[in-house]
This record gives sequence, C-alpha cells and structure tokens, in this order.
Amino acid sequence: MIYLFLLISLLITPVYGDDDIKSIKQDRKDTIQFGIDDQVISLITDLKKEKEEEYNADLLKLLDQSSNTKLNNAILDLFKEQETDIAAEWALNALKTEAFDDQASILASLSYLRIIKYKDLRSVVDDYLEDEDRVISLEAIRDLGAVGDADDAKHLLDLLDDDDIDDSVRPEILRSLGRIHNIDTLERIIKIADSDEEDKDMRLAAIWALGEIETSESHNVLISIMTDQDPFIRTEALGALIKHKNEDLSELFIKSLRDSYWKIRIEALKGIGEKKYTEALDNVIYMARKDPVEKVQLQAMDTVGQFESGKGKSYLKELFENKDTKPKLRQKAFLVLLEHDKGSLKSSIEKVMKEEWDEDKSWILDVIGKNIATTKYSGFSSLYEKFLTHKNYIIQIYGLRGIENNNLTGMKNKIIPLAGEKQNGFLRKYAYSVLEEMGMSKDAVDKANESETKKNEPDA
Repeated sequence: MIYLFLLISLLITPVYGDDDIKSIKQDRKDTIQFGIDDQVISLITDLKKEKEEEYNADLLKLLDQSSNTKLNNAILDLFKEQETDIAAEWALNALKTEAFDDQASILASLSYLRIIKYKDLRSVVDDYLEDEDRVISLEAIRDLGAVGDADDAKHLLDLLDDDDIDDSVRPEILRSLGRIHNIDTLERIIKIADSDEEDKDMRLAAIWALGEIETSESHNVLISIMTDQDPFIRTEALGALIKHKNEDLSELFIKSLRDSYWKIRIEALKGIGEKKYTEALDNVIYMARKDPVEKVQLQAMDTVGQFESGKGKSYLKELFENKDTKPKLRQKAFLVLLEHDKGSLKSSIEKVMKEEWDEDKSWILDVIGKNIATTKYSGFSSLYEKFLTHKNYIIQIYGLRGIENNNLTGMKNKIIPLAGEKQNGFLRKYAYSVLEEMGMSKDAVDKANESETKKNEPDA
C-alpha cells in the first residue's frame, strides 16, 4: 500500500520523464535492501506514521543482518507499535545471549517483548530486575507485571521491602503488582494507598494498582479516597474507578464534573463516556461549550461522541460547520464525528468543502482531506473524486489516497489523466503507483492517455 507520508521526502524529486517512473513500493524495498542506515531509519519513521506492515518481512531480514544498534532499535520500535511478534525470537535470543552492551538495545528488546506479551519473556526478566542501571531495572519490573504470576507477585513484594532497592523504583513495583492482579497483595497495596503519611508517589502508584484489582474492598477504598484534599490523589482515584466495571458510579462522576481541578473534570468525562452515563449528556455538552480549560472542552467533545445521541452529534456538526469555531475545537468536532458518525458527517463535509474550495490555503480542507484519505469508508467515494479536481496537488493526492485505501477500482478512469500530468512529477508518480496497485501497467496507462489526447485533438 502506498502512503501519503512519502510526500515530504518526494517533494524534492524532479519532474519525472517516462523512464523515471518507478513503483513507490519498489523504491521502499530497494531502500531497505540497499540504502544506508539513516535512509532506512527515515523510512521506518514513515511506516510508523502510516501503520504500514507490508515491509515487515524485509525489515526482519535486515534485523538479522544489521549491526547498527540505532537501526535495529528503530525496527523493534516499529514492531512494538504494531504489536506484532515477528521479531520476538530475535529479541529474546539477543537478551539470552547477552548480545547487547548498551542500555538502549536492552530496553528496546525488553519493552518490545512486554508490549506483545511474549510468553517466554519471563525467562530473561530476572537477570535485569536488580540491574545497576535504574532505567533497565524499571523496565524489567514492568515486564514482570505484564507476564508474572502469583509467585512473581510475592517476589515483587520482597523487592518492595528490600532496603537496597532505589526508592524511585518502588512505585513501579506497586503498578506491576496491580498488573498481576494477585488478590494476596491487595492488603499491602490498600495500606499504602489509604495512608496520608505515605510518600505521595507511592500512594499514587498504589491507587493506580487498586484500579487494576477490582474487589468490593478495593472499590470502597477508592471511593473513600475521593474525599482526599489533594487534587492529584483524587484524580488518580477517579481514574482507577473508571476501570471498575461492576458498580454504578454515575452520581460520583457527574458530581466530579464540577470539581475545581481541571484534571478531575477530564477523568470524570472519560468515565462518563466509557460507562455510557447518558443522563450526563447535557452536563457534557455544557462543558464542551463553556469550560474555561480548552483541554476539558476537547475531552467533553470526545465524550459526546461516545453517546448514541442525535442531540450530541448535532452539536458537534454545528461546531464543525461554523467557520467562527476556534480551530482546535473545529478540528476536534470533525475528528470525533469521523470516528463515531461517518454516515451523517458526509453532508457536513460537503458543506464545508463548498465554502472552502476556492481558498488558496484552507487549513480545514487540509484536515478533512488528510483524515478521510486514510479512512476505510467507501461512502466518501464522491469526496475523493471531487478532491482529484482541486487546484492544489496535495488535495488531489488526498483523493488518490482515499481511492487507493478503499480499493475503489471503478475510479481508474478518474486517475489515469493525473498519470499524464506533466507539471507535477510527484502527483504523476503517485497516480501511476495507485493505478499499479489496481493492476494497470505503466504502458496501459500511457496508452489510455495517448488515446484520450488523440480523441481531443482537433480534426486536421
């Protein structure tokens, strides 16, 4: 699949002659196989933005061959973000054989195996739990939380009481105890969470852990902590309660919308959205309109989008369509609707496009194009077709990308003229690449354009 993030790197490419057109896909494969390390790292950055997995096999092969730790770590970081286990054996073997002598490589492999929850990670974690490097030790503790069992929870409790352990590591031990979900550790966690005399970082970590271990006891402790005078403590407790599924907390969350500390209001909005407390809709819309903190307004809009409410969706459309809406709020309204209500969003997009079409630099048209181009929704096909006719080639490329992403092969004839574009080499190359993905050869595209040119020539 070809992606828009090639744009920056290819903008500096000269206009192409007929013999210069080459598959963007092949360009990328050649970069991985023959390019210098920095070129591959730059490509990996693009692949990460695009969420592209097509080149994973090529990158895994490179991982086996490369001795550049920066490049190897970039490849692992990409695989970690994709949550693919394709390089799990490579990373595990490197840790087992102590192939790394630098912090970055150890952290890259440990964190990658943790994110993919690789079952054999447990076999190497112990070697790093008490590492002299505090950062590595912290990562190992997180890893144990991800794959550990009851015996590991007991081991973590022992570490918590070890006088030789760095104090800055102890809060992460508590979080890992929460991740293991072992009920036998609950009493100790509660004791720390509920103590005013305890170190604040330890309390915050323990409160977070109580959110992971849902029992009536942990639930009641978190409710009681909501009366604490410290707003940071209350915020953490409310966030932990969001993870508890078995109790109706609508009254508490709605009450917390009025808290003077803005981060508590954000947590309350998150909880109301996740738990679908629709009785709070009017409160949430009010906050989207009137809250004095923009971050709270943005979260309120996210929460509105989580409700199946015509009233809420109408409010978001009103914000999106109104040119006088603050840019951040206007963009957020569009993105929320794109996530939750694509069908009815189309008419609003058409209205905004009509108003913005002739503007030389329309930021909102760019936002619309960039985001619907990467959205899998064939209902936007007429919008993609319209984009192909815009005077700005970047908007045209958004149209190409949307057509490609949704495999709208019936629109080949709309793309072919762009492959004959003489003034913009990148647009031309991109059009060729999309058509190639649809099964058309370069010769077939050129013949179609030649035929159309002859058809339009005046009779001699």
